[in-house]
Amino acid sequence: MRLYHGDFGEVQSPKHTKALNTQSLQITVGATVKPDLYWIPVPWPGRLAIATRPRGGDWLENEIGALRQARVDFIVSLLEASEVDQFELEQERELAVSESVGFISFPIPDRGVPVSLPDALSLFNRLVTALNQGKNVAVHCRQGLDARDS
Repeated sequence: MRLYHGDFGEVQSPKHTKALNTQSLQITVGATVKPDLYWIPVPWPGRLAIATRPRGGDWLENEIGALRQARVDFIVSLLEASEVDQFELEQERELAVSESVGFISFPIPDRGVPVSLPDALSLFNRLVTALNQGKNVAVHCRQGLDARDS
């Protein structure tokens, strides 16, 4: 990790350069993103977490990499297609697979319940199987950790 101090004419986000007019600026380059995971006690060898929704767009690759570094083996996204587009998460599956992280999309309407009970039970069985195998699973929706208080 490199830390820079001083006057800078431009700063880079993960993929874009932006001009800045500033006298003093501190930038951390190569910093690791730390995912916000709320681990739920479960009776299986694997761990289950509620996660914040990853930041999309330019940040998504770093977010997925951070989940992998946190030893997440599977990501379950409960976002609907319109939310995936809105938050620029179209590449979430592809980036997860590139990090050897499994990805399951199981859209649930915001503030709603699963549309299909058989599909929900199938997802539950897949997650229990993974957790029994010692895999760690992170589930995220639109609100992420705020949803745990609902």
